[in-house]
Amino acid sequence: MKIAMIVAPWFSVPPTTHGGTETLVNDLVAELVARGDEVTLYAVGSSRTSAMLRCWFDEPQDAHLATSGRAAVEAMHALFAYREAARAGFDLIHDHAGLLSVAIGAPMRRPPILHTIHRILTPSNQPFYRLLAEFPGMYFSTISHAQRGSMPDLPSIATIHNALDPSIYPLVREKERYLAYLGRMRAEKGCHLAIALARRSGWPLKLAGRIDDPHFFHTQIEPQLGQGIEYVGEVNLQEKAELLSHARALVFPAQWEEPFGLVAIEALACGTPVIAMPRGGLREIVRSGIDGFLADDLDGMLRALKKIDTIDPAACRRRVEESFSRSTMAIRYQEVYRRILAG
Repeated sequence: MKIAMIVAPWFSVPPTTHGGTETLVNDLVAELVARGDEVTLYAVGSSRTSAMLRCWFDEPQDAHLATSGRAAVEAMHALFAYREAARAGFDLIHDHAGLLSVAIGAPMRRPPILHTIHRILTPSNQPFYRLLAEFPGMYFSTISHAQRGSMPDLPSIATIHNALDPSIYPLVREKERYLAYLGRMRAEKGCHLAIALARRSGWPLKLAGRIDDPHFFHTQIEPQLGQGIEYVGEVNLQEKAELLSHARALVFPAQWEEPFGLVAIEALACGTPVIAMPRGGLREIVRSGIDGFLADDLDGMLRALKKIDTIDPAACRRRVEESFSRSTMAIRYQEVYRRILAG
């Protein structure tokens, strides 16, 4: 198959630090190419990929994410990608970018579009997806059953969990005595609750991730640093693997309906159990008592932490190899592509 793969222009593929969608797309593209598909990736020019790379912007445009110029940047990238893809004879376009990108592409004369929804489905954006579904040749996939269930009337063709390449994450059986939190620094991600768990339990905590909400970070997180609570900043892939593989547990106290939770399977690939709140897709990743624990509140997380030594790191690793490997993900997407092309 000849496939155009579109991601937003904010981060490179693979990302150097932040960028869960770009990490996923990197693994999907690599596996599709290895399986013989002809893939062209529309991303920023600093990306590294085994596919053919096409770009409008040479470098990541994340500096525009919080500015008035965001829409113009996103629109230029999408117009370039869809205009070229419509002329290049692709069998299918797989769009992983934002709402503006797929809104630009839907009305064009082009091959079918599969749009994977990576965001939470809310009352404010659901009407957009209903309108989008009226365009011919428009298909949707979701990344968790929880995400799909939040919009029962969405004409979704499949739910395909995100995945990764387990071989790049080291399995470490002997853990060190610290907890890890990896995610954006904002309230709905629950990093403040990770700190509360560390304080009440006496465990050291290493926080890593992008400062997505500076006001929240400087008022709620920064004053609590010290005395065993350390913020290590954004981390690259090697630093991430080091952080996760040696932690006794990853703490994932999500305060919103996580569409999936990629960092949870990254931790499990390292043999590190996950203590998470049962929000969104996390319920489909973590099995309490097998590869971590789901807890409704801080007291439940404390009880889970006391039982963390009952979790076998090898079982965590097997969970990813059996259910969240990039080969499984690519095979499922190929099946969906064929269904779309068969009408």
